[in-house]
Amino acid sequence: MQPGVFSTREREILGALGDAVIPAGKHVTAGGNPRTLDRFEAFLNDIDPRAIHGFRAALWAIESASTARYFKPFSKLPADRRIQVLEQWQTGNTARRLAVRGLTAPLKLIHFNDPELFEALDCRYRPEKAGKEKARWRRQILTGDDLDPSDDVLECDVLVVGTGAGGAVVAKELAERGHAVLMVEEGGHFDRKDFTQTDRIALQSNMFRNNGALATLGNAVIPLPVGKTVGGTTTVNSGTCFRTPDKVLNHWGDALGLTGLSPEEMGPRLDKVEQTIGVEEARWRDLGKVAEVIRDGCEALGYSHHPLRRNAPDCDGQGVCCFGCPTDAKRSTNVSYVPLALKAHATCLIKCRITRIVVKGGRAVGAQGTLLLEDGTRRGLRINARAVVLACGSVYTPMLLLKNDLCNQWDQVGRHLTIHPALGVSAAFDKEIRGWEGIPQGYCVDHFKHEGILYEGAFVPLEFAAMALPMVGPSFTEAMDAYNKLAIFGFMISDSNTGRVRRGVADRPLITYMLTRHDIDRFQRGAGILGDIYFAAGAKKIYAPIAGFEVIESREELERLKTARLHGWDLELSAYHPLGTCRIGVDPRTSVTDGNHESFEVQDLYVVDGSSVPSALGVNPQVTIMALATRFAEQLHERL
Repeated sequence: MQPGVFSTREREILGALGDAVIPAGKHVTAGGNPRTLDRFEAFLNDIDPRAIHGFRAALWAIESASTARYFKPFSKLPADRRIQVLEQWQTGNTARRLAVRGLTAPLKLIHFNDPELFEALDCRYRPEKAGKEKARWRRQILTGDDLDPSDDVLECDVLVVGTGAGGAVVAKELAERGHAVLMVEEGGHFDRKDFTQTDRIALQSNMFRNNGALATLGNAVIPLPVGKTVGGTTTVNSGTCFRTPDKVLNHWGDALGLTGLSPEEMGPRLDKVEQTIGVEEARWRDLGKVAEVIRDGCEALGYSHHPLRRNAPDCDGQGVCCFGCPTDAKRSTNVSYVPLALKAHATCLIKCRITRIVVKGGRAVGAQGTLLLEDGTRRGLRINARAVVLACGSVYTPMLLLKNDLCNQWDQVGRHLTIHPALGVSAAFDKEIRGWEGIPQGYCVDHFKHEGILYEGAFVPLEFAAMALPMVGPSFTEAMDAYNKLAIFGFMISDSNTGRVRRGVADRPLITYMLTRHDIDRFQRGAGILGDIYFAAGAKKIYAPIAGFEVIESREELERLKTARLHGWDLELSAYHPLGTCRIGVDPRTSVTDGNHESFEVQDLYVVDGSSVPSALGVNPQVTIMALATRFAEQLHERL
């Protein structure tokens, strides 16, 4: 650990804060102990220094603010008064509430990422191990250290930048048709031996962009985690698989003028994708008791509900899908399309960042990038190709184009962002739920899909559940002491607005997104419906990340939530489905690529990932992206 993140005085404040946020309970230890503080400082050492400065500023703000009111700094107040100060900040203005969340959420995360607490709360800490896979195709996953120092120029037919739902499918389909395909991935290659490690925070840091802290800015700050690893976000998603709704495909044809995307034409491609990744309905034996709670509540209220379809035919319900499947049961592209591409003689170059698209005579002819070597140094690389396919996702594909000043004559790159914003709500029961024993997202309530509200499971491991709960003090400890009796479920809405990706400070993405009044009202309605389901299933308390309604103990309080006047900043949301920032279309004034995914402005430059999806889907998008990539590969094969 590097010294000096906090001074002795700042550690004293942090310790007082930790004890107030997480007081000791029946099983839970107090959050201000030296061991937690040491681990917290180590955690902060891996974060952007600007985030550390912000954390320290918030720490001093809360320390000094209590002096004005109580004539003592926060760290010198009695324990009950410190809790009172935090609760006042939570119910204060938006800036104070966000400051408390910014201070407390990472502290909760670190404190509960502890095997002793997992054991005390009787929940599984380490996923069960699977044997290491030994396959010949692994030899075709290369790093810069595997290349001869003189190999500073590589040749291929098709360069595919990214290995997620778009890029891996394109690579597999074209390699199987005999083309020389090179996949390039900025992240590393992780497999099931890595997914059994206990430090999920380290996994998140290594496998997610920006340490998992990517977020949109607007009238709500919405975390938007995306993967940076072989397999992209498919490696770290829930495995939920929806076919593209017919009404969406028809909308693309009728309203957007796109051809070749009708339900009849896309049906065989959707079938092929589902067969390749093993999509099937989740089995009840693996769903766990959260699904039973939702089923019981829906049955009592007459709502439509069912198990979700997933790409995990051999799932054993270990509950860590979003941190990589420890048994390879989830057929994300790192264990499906990427190996199939490699078996067909494609190559995958990892830890390689593409920085420049090479264009000559109006055509893309390759790319330049840098290789991260084992000793931490970088060296340059040139790749020549007949076709360049960008599949970096809806945030980093537009970032690459903007950095290269390409395809943006009509200022469309980065626009039209949709994200399917989501809200998770927890509930406490008198009976054991043990939500970690089952598929985290295996069940669905689709009764309100016509309103653009779709409910899906959302259980998370202990440390992330702690971070998500908005309370502080005894109410928080009470909830965590009863973690084995906690159910977590969530819902997302189909966007009624769009956001934008821009280049920000230090070439980082600046993502803006505003919730409309209609969307805020749908979140309010959605939370109220989920509360009804929980209470109908026997819940005793509901924990909602909504300002003023963090703890709901009665139906009367739930009714007040349903009729309150909420604002965007009252909601703690997340999102996992960024789409549309380089969308396909028929008009270069409103889209970036044509119906065949080729840039309007640069020939032989293609975009095939979530950014090319032309509108919000209202459902999880990975199967749609894969089907569009399958269609594109068929077309590019004919062209090549």
